[in-house]
Amino acid sequence: MNMQDKRVIVTGAASGFGAAIAQHFAAQGARVMVADLDAAGARVMAERIGGAALACAVDVSKKDQVQAMAQS
Repeated sequence: MNMQDKRVIVTGAASGFGAAIAQHFAAQGARVMVADLDAAGARVMAERIGGAALACAVDVSKKDQVQAMAQS
């Protein structure tokens, strides 16, 4: 799958399946937003992925937080 020049948001990406998905998309060339309730975990995962990733602390059950994430 060619994700070059694509941008993706992966929720729950600080660990588990979300982290694996975020890493996979980044390996395919996507810029990835690592979104999770766990701000520290999201930062760690974004650092692990490297320059193609950005961490975002977000509770997707909160409309205002989702809107702020989308504007990042």
